[in-house]
Amino acid sequence: FDAHAADPLAQLRVREADFAWLTEALSGLAERCCEGRVVSLLEGGYDLEALGRSTAAHVRAFVEASRQAYFAPGEALVRPEDGVASELFLIRRGAVLGKRGLSDVSGGASEVSVKNCRLQAERMTLTNATRVTVSANTFSVPPGGAESTVFASHGNRLAINGNTIETGAINSSYGISVGIANNTISARVGTSGPDGAVKVAWGSGTWVFGNTLDGRWNSDRGAAIRNGAQAAVAVVDERDIVIDGNTMRNLFTCGVELTGNVSRLLVRSNRVENAGQCGFGGNQWLSISESRFVANTVDRSGGIFHLYRTLGLRPAGTVDPEGALGADTAVVFRDIVVDGNVLTTPLPPDGVATVYPASIIPVSDLMDYPLSGPGSVSSIPGERAAVAGDFQISGLRFVNNNFGRTASGPVSFGNGPFTAGVVIDGGRNVCPVAGLTGYPLACN
Repeated sequence: FDAHAADPLAQLRVREADFAWLTEALSGLAERCCEGRVVSLLEGGYDLEALGRSTAAHVRAFVEASRQAYFAPGEALVRPEDGVASELFLIRRGAVLGKRGLSDVSGGASEVSVKNCRLQAERMTLTNATRVTVSANTFSVPPGGAESTVFASHGNRLAINGNTIETGAINSSYGISVGIANNTISARVGTSGPDGAVKVAWGSGTWVFGNTLDGRWNSDRGAAIRNGAQAAVAVVDERDIVIDGNTMRNLFTCGVELTGNVSRLLVRSNRVENAGQCGFGGNQWLSISESRFVANTVDRSGGIFHLYRTLGLRPAGTVDPEGALGADTAVVFRDIVVDGNVLTTPLPPDGVATVYPASIIPVSDLMDYPLSGPGSVSSIPGERAAVAGDFQISGLRFVNNNFGRTASGPVSFGNGPFTAGVVIDGGRNVCPVAGLTGYPLACN
């Protein structure tokens, strides 16, 4: 770095920023002609402070250049020796991100982009990845495969955007600030279809936005065996999640299926078409708090909501596979806003009924929880059945919803009595008249 302006000999007046620019230019040339390989030797410089600053700028520029030196589209694939891509993982120039085989991208991969590729593989797995972008790719099933699915675990600030998954799903677990946006996904057909075309579990800050999700259900209403995806979006023990602006169609049960403890959920401006039971439902270990369902449209489905409770209170260490989440301490349905949702062309869940609820949220009957017997607990060791004192139900506010007038029965809040402050009528709700004493909504 003799050329620095502070150096007493060379008199070339170069600054740290100039050395950084030269390093970037050299890195670009190396990428084109010698696989990105550069040898850098520190030789001189007679002003020690300028030498230190220049060296730091030089190394930073190399680091930044290495972050940007990704493979060209299609080159970031590693295939088994037989040429059939059963699974994929990512590599960067000169290094493999993943120590445990083709199904795992681990070791803290960061600043990686997979873009504009056609990927033929059953799995793409991202583990412990940070600031990874998977965008504008087409995923297809390899010969002999069943589906092509993206699995992300312990991701931080992942962006899975604008992809087409011809047969498969996107699964994210233990994620922080994961964005799943503007993808087109068709689920696997048959009785082994996925829980959801998108499934998110045990994370926080997830955003599911603008996706087109087809569960490929065969529309056999009343069938006891699943065909196609259970739901478009399956949510398990998540907090701070947004599900916004998605189109969900052809689902065996509901557009969004909730499981476990779900808090600070926003479900907004989604359209659910042709769901076997409902737009938004859930039951297993279900608790919901501080959440909003706003401006959604549910068409050709059994109702807008089917929310109830089965199974008991799980002990610490059993709520999630890694034992990271605490024990269930109560059954909570609290501080939930239901605003501006619309049901159009309701269809009976069993295919034959002429009167059925426009929605089911049985708050007056302890959410239809079976206090004993089948459905009260699962096979989890140490799980106990809930008792009446475990239930915290209050502050469910309904305003400006259209549940329909005549095509189905009233919204079912249970058989009563209806406790003040549990269901709050914010007005302007359209719904069939219930005919029950103390019914909490004034249906218009």
